[in-house]
Amino acid sequence: MSRLSGLRDAWAQTGRPVRAACLAMWSAGGLGTAVGAAGDQLGWWNDRPFLTNLMSSLVGALFGIPLALIVLRRITAMEGRRTERADALHIARGTAARLAADLAPLCPDRRLAERAAATLRRLDDELLAGLTDHRFGPALAEALTGWMEAVHLCGEGLLGGPPAGDALRDAAATWRHLRSDVAPRLRTYGVSWPSRAAADRVDRLLADVDAFLRGDPSDAQHLAEAARVTLSERTIAPLVAVYADEYAVLGGIREQVGTLSAGVAAVVALLAAVDQLTIDLPDPYRNT
Repeated sequence: MSRLSGLRDAWAQTGRPVRAACLAMWSAGGLGTAVGAAGDQLGWWNDRPFLTNLMSSLVGALFGIPLALIVLRRITAMEGRRTERADALHIARGTAARLAADLAPLCPDRRLAERAAATLRRLDDELLAGLTDHRFGPALAEALTGWMEAVHLCGEGLLGGPPAGDALRDAAATWRHLRSDVAPRLRTYGVSWPSRAAADRVDRLLADVDAFLRGDPSDAQHLAEAARVTLSERTIAPLVAVYADEYAVLGGIREQVGTLSAGVAAVVALLAAVDQLTIDLPDPYRNT
């Protein structure tokens, strides 16, 4: 049943001139069959083996050529579409790889960046969440130690300054090309990539990372230096000097931790989301 349906589709997709030629050849083949059958009955071919073979071959060709033409045309079209789809997927894979390469400088050591993100989450969720006393003590010392560790890990695992902004701009340009040129071409071959959710996530993370990179990185360093002196001298005076009011210290630290935590998490998540784009691409030679 599916073969008949395929033939009907192939016939419907064949141009009118070709269909007219096919009908003419089938008609001629039918006429040739009738003449050949009559010749068999009347003995026309008994002593003419060459003509017999010629007539049989001609009638067979008149039936077979149109069918072969339609079928081969469909096979050729399907193979051409498959090849074009594979080419489009190869281009998509190359574009996704270029996007990952553009973003790679943002995170020279992803392992350290992930450790920084985990340290900042612990600071935000645990160490600072229950800290209510602004005076120096073990709880504040532990939080400040965690902050210094996080800032050090960020310095080792993340790129900052103008080079980071340049890398992000290159990545944003590649992403625009992927969305405006590469993805629409894939959709013509029935490949929905990237998914709406994945594209929205990358858009959002690019914006978050851009906002993070536009911030002043010296604020984190100033707090880290004040934390170092505070731990050394066991007094919050260096922190008060940063925030101008001892009652603003805890709020200021929480704000700094929240800002850096969100930024580092956005960078790590962006890299993971871009990696997933390549994983989500189908095999170029697998039919859909």
